[in-house]
Amino acid sequence: MKHSGRFHQKKGRSQNGYPIRILGTICILYICTAVLIQRYYVAEYESFQEQTSFLSEQLSTSKRLRSMIPDHGTSVETNITNSTDGLLSVHAKRKRVDKLTFGYAPLHIDKEEIFHDEVPEGVDAEHRWRYRSNGIYWNSTTDPLYLNFHAQLLDQRLRHGNGAIVPVEVRREQMIVAKKLRANKLGRLAKIFELAYPYTLEHTTFPLHDGTTYLITGDIPLMWHRDSCAQVNHYLPVLSMPGGSPALLALVEGLVRRQTLFILVDVYATSFRLFLDFDFVGKKKLTDWDYQSGRTKYVAMHNYELDNLAYHLRLCSNLYEHSKSLRAFDSTWLRAIDRILETLAYEQNHEHSAYRYPELPNNGKGSQVCSGDGLTWSAFRPSDDKTTYGYLIPSNMMMVVELKRLARLLALVDSPTSSRVSRAVELARSIDNGIHKHGVIDVPHFGRIYAFEVDACGNSLLMDDANLPSLLSIPYLKYTSPQDINGTIAQQTREYILSSRNKYFYSSKDQKYRGIGSPHTPGQNIWHLALAVQAMTADDDVELRRLVATLEETATHDVMHESFNVDNPARFTRTSFAWANSLFAEFITTRLDDIIQVVGNEKNSGLVGNEKNSRRRKTKK
Repeated sequence: MKHSGRFHQKKGRSQNGYPIRILGTICILYICTAVLIQRYYVAEYESFQEQTSFLSEQLSTSKRLRSMIPDHGTSVETNITNSTDGLLSVHAKRKRVDKLTFGYAPLHIDKEEIFHDEVPEGVDAEHRWRYRSNGIYWNSTTDPLYLNFHAQLLDQRLRHGNGAIVPVEVRREQMIVAKKLRANKLGRLAKIFELAYPYTLEHTTFPLHDGTTYLITGDIPLMWHRDSCAQVNHYLPVLSMPGGSPALLALVEGLVRRQTLFILVDVYATSFRLFLDFDFVGKKKLTDWDYQSGRTKYVAMHNYELDNLAYHLRLCSNLYEHSKSLRAFDSTWLRAIDRILETLAYEQNHEHSAYRYPELPNNGKGSQVCSGDGLTWSAFRPSDDKTTYGYLIPSNMMMVVELKRLARLLALVDSPTSSRVSRAVELARSIDNGIHKHGVIDVPHFGRIYAFEVDACGNSLLMDDANLPSLLSIPYLKYTSPQDINGTIAQQTREYILSSRNKYFYSSKDQKYRGIGSPHTPGQNIWHLALAVQAMTADDDVELRRLVATLEETATHDVMHESFNVDNPARFTRTSFAWANSLFAEFITTRLDDIIQVVGNEKNSGLVGNEKNSRRRKTKK
């Protein structure tokens, strides 16, 4: 009976419905909460997927590249010789080197060809040389750079099983800068910076077993001299900090050596690969077009771009200025410098040049140019588009700057009285003379400005391209001339190219977004490179504030891209473009105080957009 009573009592309560209503209410609340939580996390997950899917492909490519890159860390010495076909042949002779004499290692002559892989079937004998591996890998295991590289990078990486290396000092700088941005209510900028700053090291850097660093552009798994130099430039100040960064120094020294080897293989080439099927499409052998274009198993693009050589010189000078290390500047590097100096002088008289490329007019020689009185010729622009007139003024400007700096570096590495120093100084002087004799044009309403390209026959092209070096980047490149002492020509040039007179200067319909694009991308597309360099060289608060806002608002997926449509920034080109991320990070780190003062403080005080508070300021030059 007691049991029945309890049952009856429970049953009675159930009939009252009170517990059921409570339980039902709880269930409804739970279901609603679950639905809301689910919707929130679905939205967050979709946002996360959208934000990171572009990185997953790059990560997959990086892992695949790491597995495909061969290990050639053998105990052999690199030897150089000129082969009959005009390319530099490198033979690796088995020999232990007990001590590397700094800057003057012995040169051995040997024309034996080396093939790390079998030559594909059906390749004609005249094209077999395109598959040889001579000079691609550094093969001395006893020189200081190689030993330091392994000690700082490879041995440590293999112990920890981590393919990518981001030195702790780089992470620390990343955290410090991001913290400062957030402390000044610049959270969005901090978020972009946290992805952009380590981007190159996380996604595009490959330490190789031969003691060199291979560095790709991002979604194009090839290595350009220009891109790879620019991608690491924002890290170099870390080397100047107390204690420096031994791992970062080893990576950059390895990059200098990798570029040195590539320059000796083909001084005219712009991009390189370590294996033929670099984009994993199943390519087995070179095609007839590859033969016509001067390509080999390792030379991906043979289209000569002057700025690639200038960027190598820039990296070398910047490396020394920040680290005071001369370890990368050995006898092999000096031979590469000789090739660069010879090529620059050779292309000052392009009419006698043997260089040809099938995309160029005049049977691959390029459009006719007259004597440039020192100007040196370039087949292609930094955008990889062919030049209209052969003398590309921004690239010549950059070369003037870097030749002067090279002379100072050579005085330390070689000798203050060496012929290399005097050749570098004379080349810089003659190129600058040619710039001002042929590259300055008088334009109504603007005055005298620098042309983008000239042929020294009387033709000129007045425009600017987003890719660096550009006319917009003149102050960033630190180009000055005794023939423009007050910088008047440079300032008037800036005003011209940031106006509608430059056919590649684009504005959105509401004038919110404005900047320079490129013929390399669709019309009405602005490049993040141009916005970043404009921001780095802006001397007006209103201009700086607007550019920061544009960079923030157009960073789809919280990273920089190649270009975006001015009226729809979500339409962009190049998912993964490390150079743009590095230049953005460089802008943040070099102008952090200005950004905080102009954008952060004014956000806090509610003065954003108030142009009455504009101030002129000096940019760091």
